[in-house]
Parts: sequence; C-alpha cells; structure tokens
Amino acid sequence: MMKINFLQVLMTNTFRPAVLVVAAFLLPGLAVSADPLDKLSPELKEELAYTTGVQAFIYAYPLLHVNHFRYLFNGEKSPKYNGPANSLNHIRVLEAGKNASAASPNHDTLYTLAFVDLTEPLVFDVPAMSDRYYTIQLADAYATNFGDIGTRHNRGAAGKYMVVGPDWKGRKPYGIKKIFHSPTTWAMPLIRILVDNENELEQIHMMQDKFKFKRLDGSDVVPLSAASVPSTLEPLAALPSLDSSTPEAFWAIINREFTSNPPPPADKELVDQFAVVGIGPGQSADLSGLDPAIQKGLKRAVITGMKIVTSFADDITGGTSINGWGYSQANMGRYTTDYLYRAGVTRMGLMANDPIEATYLSLYTDSNGQALSGVNKYSINFAADNLPPAKAFWSITMYDSKTYSLVENSIGRFSLGDRSPELSFNEDKSLTLYVSYDSTDEQHLANWLPAPPEGFYLIMRVYIPKDSVVQQIWAPPPLDLTANGNAWIQR
Repeated sequence: MMKINFLQVLMTNTFRPAVLVVAAFLLPGLAVSADPLDKLSPELKEELAYTTGVQAFIYAYPLLHVNHFRYLFNGEKSPKYNGPANSLNHIRVLEAGKNASAASPNHDTLYTLAFVDLTEPLVFDVPAMSDRYYTIQLADAYATNFGDIGTRHNRGAAGKYMVVGPDWKGRKPYGIKKIFHSPTTWAMPLIRILVDNENELEQIHMMQDKFKFKRLDGSDVVPLSAASVPSTLEPLAALPSLDSSTPEAFWAIINREFTSNPPPPADKELVDQFAVVGIGPGQSADLSGLDPAIQKGLKRAVITGMKIVTSFADDITGGTSINGWGYSQANMGRYTTDYLYRAGVTRMGLMANDPIEATYLSLYTDSNGQALSGVNKYSINFAADNLPPAKAFWSITMYDSKTYSLVENSIGRFSLGDRSPELSFNEDKSLTLYVSYDSTDEQHLANWLPAPPEGFYLIMRVYIPKDSVVQQIWAPPPLDLTANGNAWIQR
C-alpha cells in the first residue's frame, strides 16, 4: 500500500518561512493570534492558507462527502431523490453497475439509508428479524461510527432504541433498550439486510417497511422538507480537475457543515487553528471577504487535498497484508485522530462497519505483485479447511478501479460467495474461483467473476467474522495469474 507522509505533503512546494509560520499555528502548545498575518507578505499568506488548508480539507472531507450524499438522497433537485431527511430511504434492489448509490457498495444486502436531525431525540423502532441477518450502522456527520444494532447483538429480537444528539441529557425512558449518543447533530443510520437470492426481494421490502422512526411520545418523526436540504456540488469526482477559480465553493460547504456539526471536543484545539485562514465552525460560507492571498492559497489547498484523499482511497488497506489481501485497519469506522484514513475510507465507500461486525479485505495485486487487470486471467483456490471464517456470510465483489463501481457484465454477476447458486467445489472440497474479462467455458461458468477490460480491485467481506479474521491472522489464498489460460479451463 502506498504510504503518504502527511508532513511531507504539507511542506511540498512551500516556502520555508511559511512553514515556520504554519508550525507556530499548528504545533500543539503554541498559540499565535491572527494579528501577525497583517505583517506577512502576500506570498507567505498564500502559503500559510495553502498548508493550513490542506490539513483542514483532509480533516473536513467527510463533512463534504456526507453532505453530498445527503443532497443526493434528500435534496429537492437531486436526480436520485429518494425521500426527505428524517425518513428512511429504502433502496429496493441490490446495488449493480454504475448506478450504485455509493462507491464500493456490497452486492449482498439491501440498503436503507437515512440522514436524521437529532435536535430532538429519535426512537428507532426495530422489528423482529428472526434468523435474517441485518445490521444498523450508526455514524455521525464525519462518517465515524458511534454504535450499531443487529443480529450480532439481539439475535433478531424486536426492540426500541434511542438515538440522541450531543446536547441531550437525561435518563433512559421505559421501554428503550439502549441509548446511542451521536457526537454531531446530524447522523446517518444505515440498515443492511441480507439477500440470499433476488427471488425474495419482495419479502425483504416488507421487512424494510417495518423499521420506523418515532418521537419520544410515540408519534411519527416529521420528515424535513426537501427544500431545506442545502445544495451541493456534483459530481464530486470531478474536483481534482477543477481549475483554480472554482474550489472556494467547497470551502463554503465545509464551513456550513462545520457550523452545523462542530467537531468533538478532543479535536477543538486543532480545528480552532483552521480559523486563522477562515475555515471552521462559525466561519462565513462566503470567503470573498478574506484576504485575496488567503483565498488563493485555499483554492490550491482544495485541489491538493482532494488529490491526496483520492490517491489514498485508490489503495487503501492499512492493516495486515497476507498473500496480497490487505486487511482494513483495526480502527476502521472509529478513526480517532487518523484523519487521512477517515477521509480515504469515506471517499471509497462513505461508511464502513466496525471490523467486529464486518471485516473488509482488499486486493489490488496478483501473487506476483502486479496490478490487477482484465486483460489477464486469474484463479484463486480456497482449501477445504480455509474458506473465509464467517459466522454470518462472506463474499468477494468486483470493482472498477477508475470509478469504484460494480462492474457491469454479460451475466449480471457482481460477486461470488457462500450464497452463490450452483457454486462448484472440487473433488477434494476445495473451491476455485476464476476472474477475467473474457468469459470462461460452460463447465466453470458458475465460479467465474467477470472483470472489466482494464484495472480492477476486489473486496472480500466477512460478516460477523471469527476471531482469526478480527485478529488479522487468517490467511486468504493469493490470486494467481493463470499461465496461457490452461488452468482457466481445466482444474
């Protein structure tokens, strides 16, 4: 995995005097008032804004990305409008192809996503789910998890749970199983319900409809008007190529979201230092009043910051690497001060489960260390006693490395796993899967995972993983390049 030295990033192409000024602002224990800025040359002001802005952008990137998806789901003018905020936005089909609702989605569950305003407490009425696997991930406006509900905790039992904002104080009301405290006023509950096969979608739709949001008095939560959802910039992916006249609009969104969702107290000292260049909670969304040199530096910072986040997301693992498969970091979903990792995960997939709920293993290279490409043919062989150790289920999903999207193909297959119909095992009970752009023969079609014609990556998901996966000691087999296609057509 590519490693990024954050201090090197900040100091690249900066004037040494500017770096010393930045150090005075950013190093713990040093405090400098904004007055000295008036004595700086325009060049130093620009470099101060640039270096501070890069750090601020990476810190605040989840606010930008979450706002983008809140607009896509809940915005009045969004082409993907699904319903108002404070309501459960059900996705009724398995994610497929380029029309997926987020980057790197699974193809195992139906999603229900909500963006909720916790100005007042919300009661989550969860129905009985029997033995159907489900999980409700609770994340704040920075895409950081603060709780979860589901099969792993309640074995499918019904219950009422309360989700409250940072200012709520009180005792647990009668009938509430648990209270979850969101660090931010806006929060994102995400429901995943397992789909064994697409013939049962109608049944799962009925399950989705049984989840309800209630107020403490038992009445329904009032959805927010679509017109109340602020606009955003789209497409977000175009940002790295924007010219220097555009990025200030992204700072406007960041400042607005910073004000609505102040950072946790532990980060206050850091975020307060961004205010020196006009970024942070309570700062104006209109940057036109800032010094022109500061504006110029902030424009550059957006472009550099996005390049860093995108580059990091393109090859993000961070945990143990075994046979090319990279485990996600142990702090996946609960990032504390790992702001670059948080930004990269948000960029790649918006939200990620805690590893104890679902562990993600990513593969970008074959057993020879070469980048994966659809021009080649590959195979992966799981020994009979080395299938992914999952208590719930496992899958391997194919993604296009340019778009982070599922790969459209002639047979409509986006993943393979323990629920794949007609999966064929070898005589010794081992399992061989085949990966390529070109179709395989009929004999091996059930075990073929179609790839795009060029670059791709794979994500293995292990839901409710066993200890060997959580501890990152389980060794998945490598993806081998198949010489001349011989092993491709004959096991």
